[in-house]
Amino acid sequence: MAPIIKLFFKIFFATSIPFGLIMGLLQWPVQGPEGALKIGFQAGAGFGLIVSLITCTIHFITKRKANLDGASEKAAFSKEIDLPMTPDRAFDLVLEGLNRVKKCETTLEDRGTGRIEAEAGQTWKSWGEAITADVTATEPGRTQVKLSSRSQVRTTLVDFGKNQENVRAILSVFP
Repeated sequence: MAPIIKLFFKIFFATSIPFGLIMGLLQWPVQGPEGALKIGFQAGAGFGLIVSLITCTIHFITKRKANLDGASEKAAFSKEIDLPMTPDRAFDLVLEGLNRVKKCETTLEDRGTGRIEAEAGQTWKSWGEAITADVTATEPGRTQVKLSSRSQVRTTLVDFGKNQENVRAILSVFP
């Protein structure tokens, strides 16, 4: 199944079930159990359909405009690269790249372990992201960099390409 369809159904069920239950409970005293069930189901399905269509459309258009890879099923993005440079140079470039991520603040810099952690602030696309980089020497003069960006709120279903943008911004400083 295509990722955009999976995303659509995740959003549909995540929004239609709670909304339908709330509407059914609100209608219970007025409509009775049968009427409340009918109204709850219809309201939930309608609301879920509208929210899913709007959210998936915005997600798809946003990622296409930013020239990002298709619809993802997760609000996270990772990339590994192998570089012909020392770990110290790669570490410095990752820090430089983090300056290109909007509203980003470095929370951990550990050259000994090669670990960098940062947090990007809230935007209209997300509630913020946790960004990590692991820099390790693979052989003399070669370094592997593992970059990861994920939404701060674990229940986030759609990131509108923000995590992929973060990783691309960091990678833009590498030769």
